Amino acid sequence: MRPYNRILASSSYYHCSWMDYSGGWTPGMAPHIIDLPIWALDLKYPLRVHCSGGRYIIRDDGDAPDVQEILWQYPNLTMTWMCNLVNSYGFDLHGNPVPQRRLGIYFHGVDGTLYANYTMHQVVPEGDRMKDREPPPASIPPSPGHELEWINCVKTREQPSCSVFYHVRVDVPIVLGNLAYRLGRSLTFDPDSEQIVGDEEAARLDVPAFPGGVSEGIAYRVPEWVPVPSDGNRSGVRLKRFARRRNSLKCDKREGGAFGFCRPFCRSYTPHTSDAFSHLTLSHFPPVHLTS
Repeated sequence: MRPYNRILASSSYYHCSWMDYSGGWTPGMAPHIIDLPIWALDLKYPLRVHCSGGRYIIRDDGDAPDVQEILWQYPNLTMTWMCNLVNSYGFDLHGNPVPQRRLGIYFHGVDGTLYANYTMHQVVPEGDRMKDREPPPASIPPSPGHELEWINCVKTREQPSCSVFYHVRVDVPIVLGNLAYRLGRSLTFDPDSEQIVGDEEAARLDVPAFPGGVSEGIAYRVPEWVPVPSDGNRSGVRLKRFARRRNSLKCDKREGGAFGFCRPFCRSYTPHTSDAFSHLTLSHFPPVHLTS
């Protein structure tokens, strides 16, 4: 047991400074950020993952990297996560020199670049390739709000717009990125078997380790079957089979419809400011409808 740490206990904000406690700043913030490209492009699991970084600036008793970059290779694109707690500079196109939290996501396409954050989106054309093009009509319904949606799902037994069946596609890339950082090498992942391949050590470390040497099946259990209402109420309950994974959940078929709102990434810390960006380089530029 570790001794009492007043920094860790002072605020949940500082939990990301400890790898054992939270896995670092990337697991703390990236789910809110890479969510947007995963949702907009309907990304599944990455094929290959590389991560680099280190703890260069922050001087306290934490051990999480203050600079971390992850590269995820998907079948038709590459996505890069950049997390930097050194200073507040960010590639956010506005050029404001005042130190502040920076955030943004870039979709790089052949005809232009789409930049988006929590409150806006902007298209930067590639020369005149988007001349005379009109934005698509609004197609995304407004979010009812996290709290109201949660209450409605409790009442109706419907899945929320961002359920565990969706979030597994956000969580697995982050877990793989941290493991690649820990091992100092790239990892290859098989989306069909949901296994790390070609690296026995990484596959072994992919299984959570618990006190007493328990790695799986005792500290928590994933149900083989769970009840899922078939008609939006408490009657007509059917059983839904889970596909097992050692540190995440994956449902055979996603429930609850499309993800109804986007949540771009953010980043901040004390006493410095920071930036985090998600870059996507696409071999093509499919329609991405982003509306407020």
